[in-house]
Amino acid sequence: MNTGSRFARIHGDPSHQRRVIGRCETRGFTLIELMVVMAIIAILAVLALPQYRVQLIAGRLEEAKPYLLSVAAAQRVYFNRSGAYLAASDEQTLEDNLGVDLRDAANFCVIVVTNNFITNSANTEFEVWAVLRNNTDLGNDTTTVDSTAVICTAADEKRAATGWVQDAGEVGGEGRVVVLRYPEPGDGPDLNNLDVHRAAATVHDWVSGISTMDALQP
Repeated sequence: MNTGSRFARIHGDPSHQRRVIGRCETRGFTLIELMVVMAIIAILAVLALPQYRVQLIAGRLEEAKPYLLSVAAAQRVYFNRSGAYLAASDEQTLEDNLGVDLRDAANFCVIVVTNNFITNSANTEFEVWAVLRNNTDLGNDTTTVDSTAVICTAADEKRAATGWVQDAGEVGGEGRVVVLRYPEPGDGPDLNNLDVHRAAATVHDWVSGISTMDALQP
């Protein structure tokens, strides 16, 4: 048999060429290639996890806003009646005098501070703080505001915390605060009026008078 003709028949056969190409195209990944891909995915996950956690906590902090707004509105009514704002670190005092219900604010202990306690904020009349709380006991427990001597005492019939608040020293940790300031400052970072109610001053980023920046710090 003519070997040249045989070679031509084999290598010139279109079906043979397709089979050869198909075997090349369906070759799987090597173990090294799979390990490289898995390593890249792991690195990306490690880099993304802290930011994801911050975003998750930020969403949880939205729970505080209805209670902050309720207390602030009641404070203005109280001022119109008495000529002064009520300052209290005991939720039961706020409930009894302002007529607010804080029992369902399970993950927060709410207090009110007035302008004599707030430094570097001459135009501020009062602030309402929602202090993050992870105490699972029912009612009448206390939470210390981080890096201060301020202690918030929960209302008598306070519900137990649901468990998402972290330990002190972590992002979203116990003792950190969500702040409502009245009168409402302009939206955006407040670089001129640092909140120095704690050891490390907080630059608040105000949105409609509320800042979650302190609660998002470790």
